[in-house]
Amino acid sequence: MKGFKTIMFKTQNLKIIKATLDYINDYYKEFTDEICKYQYPDAFSSINDAKELLGYFIDEMNQGNMLELMILNQNDEFIGSMEAFGLKEDEIEVGLWLKKDSHGQGYGYEALRGLVDFLNKHYPRPYYIYEVDERNLASIHLVNKLKNEKGNTNAITTESGKMLRLTAFRILNESI
Repeated sequence: MKGFKTIMFKTQNLKIIKATLDYINDYYKEFTDEICKYQYPDAFSSINDAKELLGYFIDEMNQGNMLELMILNQNDEFIGSMEAFGLKEDEIEVGLWLKKDSHGQGYGYEALRGLVDFLNKHYPRPYYIYEVDERNLASIHLVNKLKNEKGNTNAITTESGKMLRLTAFRILNESI
């Protein structure tokens, strides 16, 4: 990605960096069935599957199509990842996940707020799409901390047969 080095941005407690395979073991180990219960994709069946997906995301990022980011704490410990898809499109979709022992510490809000601020500066849009399964109360609580408009809910079935009911929230760019 043009012009950006390894560290993309920092927040009060987090470092958000471009994804690399340096954290693949954590990425694979922490993206469990429990973590992805209400999201897409499913947990990885092998570390090679994780490498393949992360490698694809890194290639897409290098082409300027998306951001694939690692969320690190102040000790450079991996605590999750987040994405911004569709950087060349009219609508950018964002998403994130945190490993289980990082839940409930405010990191999700801090990371998402940081990502939205970064997008507002470098890829400004009137809003950013954040899809949440209606059963994922923590993610709904998270998006409701930001100014948003609730959109439609659509039922989808993943390749593995997992049923999701995704509500599309528009996180509003308050600087436009």
